[in-house]
Amino acid sequence: MEFPVESTDRRALWKPLGLPGVVTLREARRAREADLRRARRDSQLRSKRPAWRDSQSDEEQQEHEGSVESPEEQVRARWLAVFKGAKDHVDAVRRLRRALRHPQASSAFCRIDGACRGLVGLLTGLSHPEMQLEAARCFLEMSLIEEPSVALATLSAAPYLITFLGSESSRLTESCLLVLGNLGTEGETNVQTLLKQGLLPALRTCLQSWDPTVVEAAAFCLSQVLQGAESLQSVTQALLKADMLPILLELLRRWSHAPGARQPHLGVPPIMEAAWCLHYILCSGECTEQLLHLGLVQAVGGAFCVLARMILSGMILPGAELLILPLARCLGNVAGLDVVRQTTGTQSCSVGPGVLAAGAVFCEHFSSHLPFLAKECLWLIHNIIECNARAWSIVQHLGLAPRLARLSSHAHGVGVMALVVLQNAARLDGAGIITQETGTEAVNRGLASSDSAALVPALQLWELLLAGGHKEVIAGPGAEDILGALQLHPEFRVQELSTRLLLLLVQEKA
Repeated sequence: MEFPVESTDRRALWKPLGLPGVVTLREARRAREADLRRARRDSQLRSKRPAWRDSQSDEEQQEHEGSVESPEEQVRARWLAVFKGAKDHVDAVRRLRRALRHPQASSAFCRIDGACRGLVGLLTGLSHPEMQLEAARCFLEMSLIEEPSVALATLSAAPYLITFLGSESSRLTESCLLVLGNLGTEGETNVQTLLKQGLLPALRTCLQSWDPTVVEAAAFCLSQVLQGAESLQSVTQALLKADMLPILLELLRRWSHAPGARQPHLGVPPIMEAAWCLHYILCSGECTEQLLHLGLVQAVGGAFCVLARMILSGMILPGAELLILPLARCLGNVAGLDVVRQTTGTQSCSVGPGVLAAGAVFCEHFSSHLPFLAKECLWLIHNIIECNARAWSIVQHLGLAPRLARLSSHAHGVGVMALVVLQNAARLDGAGIITQETGTEAVNRGLASSDSAALVPALQLWELLLAGGHKEVIAGPGAEDILGALQLHPEFRVQELSTRLLLLLVQEKA
């Protein structure tokens, strides 16, 4: 006689037949949350750059709300006014640009026979700087519309926009770059079209400009192209042919050598966009060796340490936290690559100990008001400790373990990541770095944290410390009471770890 196989999760036995068990529901919930996080990340990173707004936008909005005409009728009337009856043609194009902010108006404009060709004519056919600028800004408004027909119509102007990237007017160049960057988010087809039309050589020239707005717009355009490409291999190979990697690294070196002295005009935004470009290129895996050979670790690590020194001195640049994130991801990926190289026996690139100290500064400074940034820096510290033998002496010199223990009670995943780093330290170095006081503080804070996800890493750290020789971590009758209460926790993993730890404590007493 065959007996039915019982579920490994005893809580599933209390469910009526035919209904999904707890494990199935949990896995489905985690998969759904992962999809939501991925969608949120894509919406935040692959976002289009908003169009330029002038001082009359509020008045124009009131005029539109009070108008009895539909957006389609307005855009048709304003397009006709550009060529007929308008005394000031530049003002007529400016009014057309404001009307194109509405999706219905942009769609109606693209359906007008010859409208896009006429707008291209205004961009290229006249030697009137203001008229060219307003025409480019019309395309910029159209590039923000999430409508395939509008995106296709805007793409038809891409060759002319690329040509004007060599313009003497920085405002016109910036507008053209923003249009091309917005087009780059529309998918692989647009990216390949822009590459064939010679976008990268033009971007290379713009990245070498001394105008910070042009450099920022060019780096933004490149980052959007890298994100919009479904296959990064073709884009990264084109980047190598265009010799753009040294230029991106030089931007970081130039800023880190004199962030507020010799180059005061090159602020945080251009460097932030360049750092995101390097992150995307590094994630592709195609140009990793070339980037390391060109000095990626020195350039990115130098900027990372400069920001840490600014925070310690109290001089925090506006938007500095936005620059820390891509720099930490670049360095974390390189440190993770070192782990792989150690397993294969190849030469590592070794992220320096200064980055470890800078990461600790950021963790403490941003743990409360920007927890996502503290988590990124903790992940970076985790990778450095795991792959760099010299990091252990730096950890002891900086007193990093007690500082991480104080972070163990923080919410929003910061405490969980701090406990994971301490686990890694206890696993690789035993009881050499984490003292009894530090271990007790970390475990106590993790168990008392408001973040329920910190329970499992706190119990795992407790177990590792006991195995490493710290027999007095949370000693006494209080430890047995804590573990006894955790045996009633609804999560099976917490029950398992608490039972195992309770058995270890009983054996020690025996």
